[in-house]
Amino acid sequence: MAMSSPRPYCAADVALALTLLAPAATAATDTPSVPPAEAAPELPAREGYSRFAVYAELAGMAFMCSWNLDYRPVPKVSLRAGVGFSPFNAPGPLSRLVTPIAAAALLGGERHFAELGVGYTHFWVYDDDARFVVPSLGYRYQRPDGGFLFRATLTPFFRANSLEYVLPWGGVSFGSGW
Repeated sequence: MAMSSPRPYCAADVALALTLLAPAATAATDTPSVPPAEAAPELPAREGYSRFAVYAELAGMAFMCSWNLDYRPVPKVSLRAGVGFSPFNAPGPLSRLVTPIAAAALLGGERHFAELGVGYTHFWVYDDDARFVVPSLGYRYQRPDGGFLFRATLTPFFRANSLEYVLPWGGVSFGSGW
């Protein structure tokens, strides 16, 4: 006697299976359930500002260009650290490396800020005169929920070992916050 191959499932088979399983599914929802565990505490609401940003700065605190990470521990304070490259050709393996760090107060509304800060820029050359104190005064646009960031700042360079010498300077930054 020859065996016949099984027939493929059809819509009638699926409908029959659903009809047979439907009472079991409703019975499972009608049974009393275990009381829910205590609800987890709610997370604090987001404070309405993006805490982190990355941006490229042209000119500014690194003299020519830099990449920066910006952190805002509170809505009106910005802390930044960056790495850049200088156009100077001095001897040494890190001679073109520049590291700006700064803190700034953000004055203003939700998106538009006046930025007032002070920082330190170090050019990694074998020279004690390659350290600068850099105050900053500028404009900052940053959406509270993150996204596009723009900065335009005046950043004069003062030699750290002799604050009487100044190089007037400025820069612009473009980046993104989250």
